[in-house]
Amino acid sequence: PEDFLVFSEGDSSYALSSSYTAKEVDPIAILRQSPFTVNFLTNQTYQIVDDKTETILAERNFDVTMGGIYYQGLFIRLDGLPESGDSFKVDGNIDGIGDNANIIQIAELEKKKVFGGVEGFSISEKYDVLITNIGTFAQRAGVTKEALTVVYDENVAKRDQVAGVSLDQEAADLVRYQQAYQASAKVMQTASVLFDAIIAIR
Repeated sequence: PEDFLVFSEGDSSYALSSSYTAKEVDPIAILRQSPFTVNFLTNQTYQIVDDKTETILAERNFDVTMGGIYYQGLFIRLDGLPESGDSFKVDGNIDGIGDNANIIQIAELEKKKVFGGVEGFSISEKYDVLITNIGTFAQRAGVTKEALTVVYDENVAKRDQVAGVSLDQEAADLVRYQQAYQASAKVMQTASVLFDAIIAIR
């Protein structure tokens, strides 16, 4: 629905033919190359003027039902009804002030496959994979720790059976050795008494 302008010089006649191939365009890139101004002549008619050449690119009636102006793939929405003398300058915001293009690109990173090529993972998908792997490794480490704890406890028990010291066993042995010592001392005492008695016989 765009206007197609043809300029000719002189009064000579000419013939015109053209072809059109549809393709995707970046309206922001077009805007940065060709900024324009919308001037309302009345509250119902407006002109679109090229800022570089001051050429009138289009003159149209304002369609209230659309709620704005559609031009070169861009839609300019108006909050209210226009009045005669209103003017709106439209450009590509080359200096970037107030431009949200960077944050839009950052938001798009959530869907972009940045890990492993085209068939790889997005940042959120890679994060999910990473968390899953960490959880799996943590679970495996817990199971391994429990198994090694059982092995350790069994080995400690076996070592204590061979080289360990039982306080109850040592106390019983001490009492037994003490009684044996006392018995030996009694035998020696009895032998000494008998020896003295034998010597005292005349």
